[in-house]
Amino acid sequence: MSPYHEAKKMTPPITIKILDGPESLIANIFSFCQLTAGTEFDSYKHPQWRFLLSGLDIIALVAQINSQDKDNVDDYGLQTALSFAGCVLRVKINDDEDDGVNETIGYGMVIVSPSQRKKGVATALLKRALEMEEMRNNRGRRVLAVCSELGQPMYRKLGFREVGLISMMACKVSDIRKCNLPINDDLKCTAFSGNELGERKCILFDLDKKATGFSRRKRIDLLLRGYSEGNSCTVVFACSSSDEAGVAPQGVAIGRQDFVGGPFIIGPTIGSEKFFLPMLNELIHNHFDLSCDLNNEIGVTFMISNHRKLVNNLLEVENMARLWECPSMSLDGEPVYRNGDGSYIAMMHPTLG
Repeated sequence: MSPYHEAKKMTPPITIKILDGPESLIANIFSFCQLTAGTEFDSYKHPQWRFLLSGLDIIALVAQINSQDKDNVDDYGLQTALSFAGCVLRVKINDDEDDGVNETIGYGMVIVSPSQRKKGVATALLKRALEMEEMRNNRGRRVLAVCSELGQPMYRKLGFREVGLISMMACKVSDIRKCNLPINDDLKCTAFSGNELGERKCILFDLDKKATGFSRRKRIDLLLRGYSEGNSCTVVFACSSSDEAGVAPQGVAIGRQDFVGGPFIIGPTIGSEKFFLPMLNELIHNHFDLSCDLNNEIGVTFMISNHRKLVNNLLEVENMARLWECPSMSLDGEPVYRNGDGSYIAMMHPTLG
């Protein structure tokens, strides 16, 4: 029996709708914001949703309560945004997989309204998402870059297996400034504004592909170009300063703010573990006016992917906190970044990997 028919048995009845493409997704951004209110994703407001929904790599499956949103029209007969009982986002992770039958698909932002939980909404949504790939004859991989504690039992029942560990770290800008970094005269860090990289974009894309095993040019390009008013992005490259010929960068880190005054989100970050703190320090000194006391109080967050030693070292930084640790999962039991070279340090996003 299909997940759609399973959903139809619920009370009240639920219809699963598919929103495909930035235009239909952004048109319902207010509904996504409403859905996350009061959930573990409560911090997701308009700017964060806009970054997720603006890419061409996203499809959303949303559960709509029929009795709550009949025909989606108001008292004047005008079309209104959908009201969601839950959602799951499907992301096409690899730009190079365009044949439709070997695409790596990731899932994330599996959210159910608190009032609609314990009714099978999340299971119906994810089953429907997996069924979509079967109908398309897509034999590619199915992965969950980050799995929340709440959703893990459901993912296991659907056949997903743990294949990695993600650590969410947090501190303040001032904590990184006060951090005693080891002196490394052989490391040179150079910072650029995200929209001023020019030909350096290709270097970034290549480093990311080697680290993850995926081509993610389109999503990273969106991050660099900007996706909403007030968002900003800084990029730092790290390389050996002893090479007079100027070798290609061996590491890169991206930091962004989704809105003015918002948290500084680090990722993707690529390279040797010893590059991480120096690149983070360089990002902060170039992104912020540190003479402003308010900027020093801004939060810094990043998700470390499968680098346990680095996490332990970071916890020695004063005021550094580990907010949570959650597994990554896949249906085939293989690591999400199985084709990467091990240099992927900090993830871009829990859904995007």
